[in-house]
Amino acid sequence: MARARVLTSPHGSATSMPQRVAPRLTANTAERLSCVGACRAGRRRRLRNCQVRHGQSFVPELAFGQPYRCFDLGPPMDLSPFPKEAEDLLAETNSHPRLRAHLVLVHDVACQLTAHIHRAWPHLALDEKLVHLGAAIHDIGKTVHPQELSEPGHLHEAAGRRLLLEHGWAEKLARFTVTHGGDFGVNDPLEDLLVAAADKVWKGKRDDALEQALVHRIATLSGDEPWQVWLAVDDILTRLAEAAPERLRWHASHGV
Repeated sequence: MARARVLTSPHGSATSMPQRVAPRLTANTAERLSCVGACRAGRRRRLRNCQVRHGQSFVPELAFGQPYRCFDLGPPMDLSPFPKEAEDLLAETNSHPRLRAHLVLVHDVACQLTAHIHRAWPHLALDEKLVHLGAAIHDIGKTVHPQELSEPGHLHEAAGRRLLLEHGWAEKLARFTVTHGGDFGVNDPLEDLLVAAADKVWKGKRDDALEQALVHRIATLSGDEPWQVWLAVDDILTRLAEAAPERLRWHASHGV
């Protein structure tokens, strides 16, 4: 029998919930690998099969205005349009392709996450655009501390906030460079918790402390019981985590 997890409600009472079991992430993509390039189709950014073969070079163009090499990336991915403000910032700071790939993926997951949240709680007070922009720039400090692209570290958090303020970004956006890093609380803004959740679940990672804070925040704002919110949030994050293997494969192809 599954163990119960106790979740304290905003009113101080304890709610018992079934313990989450981490989903199995599987992907039968090895046999489907193909050489793909990045391109745009209308307002959607896609990864399409290109006609590159051994020994040939192909440099497609992303909306960043910077060339991306054609990699062996696996199945094509359909990603949410990346914010122009973030595109311009990445170009100005000459960001590494691996950082760009990470921000594009986290932004895409954030877009999906807010869409799921809106469907579940259509009247919830949530600034979706703030979440999307926050996800698109949350790790920009790694342009200052590129060693943290491949190893753990928190120097990029304060550095990212300074960088954004120096480039004229408002504090309400610059804060995401710091708040995504940890120490999550039930009184944190919903937008900050959602950016942090997208930064975890894009690679299939789950964080109980973050999810408990997220559940409490949504329960407080919506008036729903915490156990009801927990079931919905757990289902949403589990679904988003299922595509983690494809995202990780694409991300890893951009080098360090």
